[in-house]
Amino acid sequence: MYPLERSAKVGLQRRDFKCSGFQGRDRLMKILRQLAGDESDQASQIYDPFSTRPDPAKPGQYIRDMFQNKQIPNVDSRMVAWANFIYPKAGPVLDSNGDNALDTTPKTQTQNEFTVRIDQTFGAKDSAWFRYSFINSVNNQSGGLPGLGNITSVPGRNWGGSYVHVFNPSLVLQVQYARTTGQHNETTRFTQSTSSIYNQVGFAAAFASGYLATNGGSLLPNPGIENFAGGGETIQNAPKATDSHQVSGTVTKVLGDHELHFGGGYITNTFASPIGYSNLDFSAQQTGNPEDSTNPGNSMASFLLNVPNSAERRNVNETERPGGVLSAFAQDSWKATKNLTLNFGLRYDLTFIPAYGTDATIGQQGGIETGDMDLTNGVYVLQKLPPSCNSRGHL
Repeated sequence: MYPLERSAKVGLQRRDFKCSGFQGRDRLMKILRQLAGDESDQASQIYDPFSTRPDPAKPGQYIRDMFQNKQIPNVDSRMVAWANFIYPKAGPVLDSNGDNALDTTPKTQTQNEFTVRIDQTFGAKDSAWFRYSFINSVNNQSGGLPGLGNITSVPGRNWGGSYVHVFNPSLVLQVQYARTTGQHNETTRFTQSTSSIYNQVGFAAAFASGYLATNGGSLLPNPGIENFAGGGETIQNAPKATDSHQVSGTVTKVLGDHELHFGGGYITNTFASPIGYSNLDFSAQQTGNPEDSTNPGNSMASFLLNVPNSAERRNVNETERPGGVLSAFAQDSWKATKNLTLNFGLRYDLTFIPAYGTDATIGQQGGIETGDMDLTNGVYVLQKLPPSCNSRGHL
């Protein structure tokens, strides 16, 4: 059974977990007793966080009632069910480190690459080429616990072409176009259905559901039990890690001893990244003695009583409006003498920084209505004024 302490060692194709202080069946029985509320093997006394009250003898300080004999009579059965779902069963001790459970999830990578190019000449004055390349890379590995899988997918695409027309021996035109896309999508999900445990624990929908990255679906939070292994479902996608178009053109003209080049181009860029996850943190202090640092409490006891220290939720759809770089140049290669050629020119680039958010994200967390603080005057600047809270049902 569990709980397993944080990962102690990692092998090539597996991850080992350490559960210190117990041996074999005795270890398993102690863990079972701990989940039932028997914390007698813990060094610290366990205190009831629900009894917290001001200390009448010490103004500004607080006291709690101690659980007699480190026995918790009111363990939250929902938390026990959650732990049973997340953690694997522990077996006999495997090595001198006390490891008694293995995550045998293999780590695999599948990668495919492909490139094709076509060149074509049309008569004496026209030529063109086209190239297409792609790469697909998919990594599968453990997300930190057996049964919690992590998949990272990185597909990339690039295609482009060039066309050259020769007007006469002294005048040539070349135009080019390129398209580049790249993604980096990472998901960590349990391999078995989480709907039953999600409903059994009773997570608030506002905390663990309604994620933009799952089209409104749910993600099982990470319990975050201090000093114990943990794992939750996360989605951190970047479907537009790179998304650009590039158009450019160059005119070459020969005038006597001068070879002149004039040209320009524009490169666009945009970005999108939906992210969703939620984490809890169960610390020892919730079941410790506020006035005695020698009895700091126990994080597992805090978990079993369902008294978190903190919680975090991230549900954003980060996007950018198009930006890019506009460029223009002029260059002259002057053959001053038989043995001397001088090159000089001028180039100018104008950068358009992509602005955060698009109209498609109106009303979403992390959308275009997100503003930023002007630190020079303390004013919070909005890109787009949101409607009133009442109009969106926020009373």
